[in-house]
Amino acid sequence: MSPYKSFGRALLVMLAAGMSSQAFAQLKAIELAVEARADSAVLPSGPSSTLVVTPCTGCKPLALPASERSRYFVGQELVSLTEFRRQMATRPTAMLVIFYRKETNELSRVVASAP
Repeated sequence: MSPYKSFGRALLVMLAAGMSSQAFAQLKAIELAVEARADSAVLPSGPSSTLVVTPCTGCKPLALPASERSRYFVGQELVSLTEFRRQMATRPTAMLVIFYRKETNELSRVVASAP
């Protein structure tokens, strides 16, 4: 390989790294997440109700309002809230990852570990 080619590649890598650091500096978190067992979260009863979860021992509970936009997954499968509640009633030790919008605390989605 000629020294010009290796210099050109090195220059491209340095430029890409510089652009990447600038892009990372502009990233902002729009969602936060909490992990919990299914039996430690109070699931919403409908689209205009609230999910309640305590993020850690001794922490204040989080009340996350659900909406029509809230989504529920078992593994990678999108299910209705009714189906999600049914499945979690039979799997109380399933792990949940609960995502919510940072600015409003609105419930975005709940992902349960697959069976």
